[in-house]
Amino acid sequence: TEHCEQTVAAALLNNASIPQADGVAGFLDFLQKLEPGRLEFASHVGDLQPFVGDKVNLKQTLTRASSKYFVFGPAGSGEQLRQEGMPFSDALVHGKRRWFLMAPKDFTTLREKAKDVLEPASAFMFFEQQMEELVEEYGLGGKKMKFWECNQNPGEIIYIPGDTIMTSLNLDNSFSYKQHIATSATSVAERVDSNIWMPESGMIPTGYQFAACFGSVDLQAAGSMLGKGVNPMQGQIISQIMAQYYPSVVARNNLIISVLAECYAALQGGLDGDKTYCPLAWEQCATQLGRNAETVGASMPSWLTPKPPKPAKKEL
Repeated sequence: TEHCEQTVAAALLNNASIPQADGVAGFLDFLQKLEPGRLEFASHVGDLQPFVGDKVNLKQTLTRASSKYFVFGPAGSGEQLRQEGMPFSDALVHGKRRWFLMAPKDFTTLREKAKDVLEPASAFMFFEQQMEELVEEYGLGGKKMKFWECNQNPGEIIYIPGDTIMTSLNLDNSFSYKQHIATSATSVAERVDSNIWMPESGMIPTGYQFAACFGSVDLQAAGSMLGKGVNPMQGQIISQIMAQYYPSVVARNNLIISVLAECYAALQGGLDGDKTYCPLAWEQCATQLGRNAETVGASMPSWLTPKPPKPAKKEL
């Protein structure tokens, strides 16, 4: 039943349904200040759809980097143990959830001791079968393998650090509002850059999207322009994978537009462009998209030029 729980970007729903206040991020709403620009860029989906073809749900693609989500699932649903990778707060609106949380260091100790038992499993299987055995046979809950457990009721907000190992089980049909959180403007800039060019992450395609802005997927050119190269051995593997999954101009346009969307949101949100790759990335990607327009039979929108959008009043 783990596949029954769904996480949907709030931007995919009617704007009237999206909370307009600071929400569950409170005063740590740095990421949320990027949302208006993200929505504004997505509003131009009609201009951009011809670049990626009719088979791609471009609006859905453009909301992947959103910081606001709705999470819902029936009783018994829930994902396996995992890390979110970024801090978040979750406000339960309806239902009831059971949470299990561990610090990375303690989880590493547990995994070493119980590697034959601790196999990927749904939240239901973890709580109903694995957890009791881990406590009784492998010392889960001991001094070096501490964990936290709680039930979340409607109206309650839980904050989860990004590196925490976690799982949650819906005890009733549940619905919540979730927001990723950045603790500073610097961390927002790092997140923006990670969606443009971060080869050390190994994340495909996110960490290598900027390479699509050079006619073909050119990792060397991307690394040279942004001052962060790719390990030669790693580069050969990544190049092969990217060429396999993004062989056509239409496919690469999807990556180019994702980079432009990220920079548009950052600049409109008041993020200092000089602290990100955006000034260089925007000009290169917009120029390449213009070159690709004729190939795919599209017209370059008048609002999308090689000159980066004028930054909004600085807020971050």
